[in-house]
Amino acid sequence: MATWKGRTWTLIAAAAVLGYGFRSPLTLAVLHHETAPRPEVAGEPVQSADDAKPFEHVAGGKRYRIVPRFRWDESARVMSEEPYSAGPAGALIPVDWVLGWGPVVAPPYAGRIHYTQMTRFYLWGTSDGHLDRGTIVTHTANTHVIPASARLRRAVTSPSTGRRASRARTKAPAAARPST
Repeated sequence: MATWKGRTWTLIAAAAVLGYGFRSPLTLAVLHHETAPRPEVAGEPVQSADDAKPFEHVAGGKRYRIVPRFRWDESARVMSEEPYSAGPAGALIPVDWVLGWGPVVAPPYAGRIHYTQMTRFYLWGTSDGHLDRGTIVTHTANTHVIPASARLRRAVTSPSTGRRASRARTKAPAAARPST
């Protein structure tokens, strides 16, 4: 009797360890989703005016009024990322990404530009004097990411630098202010 009990607990523990180890593939297998081609980062972002209504968003226990001004559609590569967790701004905007697209993600630019982020700004530099500075400035952007749900928050806080960001179709707010 004691050996069956020991085996049962061993099997339960092994199943729990395997389930934990394969949780991401299992989650993807269970959730309904459609595969899509990888985003093409060589294209230019598209921004257009939007007349969407303002809406409320709760982050860090505070309510914010988001005022959309533009629709934005972009495929880009995450060149650098900086997480923020302190204060109301960290709750609302948990990560900033430096995004690159077009010529800066391909030779001769790829791998020859370094990025630094701090206090919600980004800086870039290169030791290659042959690279066109105007191309770098017009094909990179510091992007403040406001996730609309807890699931998106988990996704945007773990992109890993260099990975192609999924195609982003979003609304760019003019302002995010605490609601009164």
